[in-house]
Amino acid sequence: MIAKWPILQGYNEYIECVLAQRCPASARRHIASLSAFSRMLASRSHFPYGAVLQLPRPLVADAPEKHSFASPAGFAALPPPATPKSVRDYALSALYELEGITVAQLRGLDVDDVDMEAGMLRLAGRRRRGRLVLISGQPVTDLRRWVAVRHALSARDPALFISLHWTAGRSKPGTRLSCRGLSEVLRRMRRELDELS
Repeated sequence: MIAKWPILQGYNEYIECVLAQRCPASARRHIASLSAFSRMLASRSHFPYGAVLQLPRPLVADAPEKHSFASPAGFAALPPPATPKSVRDYALSALYELEGITVAQLRGLDVDDVDMEAGMLRLAGRRRRGRLVLISGQPVTDLRRWVAVRHALSARDPALFISLHWTAGRSKPGTRLSCRGLSEVLRRMRRELDELS
């Protein structure tokens, strides 16, 4: 007879790996497909424990978007950005950590959604409804710096946050960053902030 607990333990470890490497929306889709496949196997009696393989709800709550946010003091301790990439990453991280803007909202931002004079962002909402968000302090400073750099790059894509190099042969420079790319940037910046704190 197949041992029950090693299978479940391996499944949970795989779920944690997926959640760490993919953006939350992509991870949920991936795991939902895996759960549906396991239920199909269980219904055909190919795998006796397939029906048990469900996505644990606590792991959904622990997705990368849910965490305690960094403090403004942490950003003040960062060294000044020296490259276009670091300027972009600082702006992304400041909006995410200090303003609570989600990965999906960051990805959806266009250049036209930014009003630097008023310190406002227009975020996309459900059912094509947008909302205006006031930003101030460090996020405004970092975003103003990035908008100037991005303007100098003369990218044709309307996206505010663009890729600055080839990404795994799929995303060329000057195109909108993917959710996965954004999540990697945010994780890297969070590690830097944690090391300084």
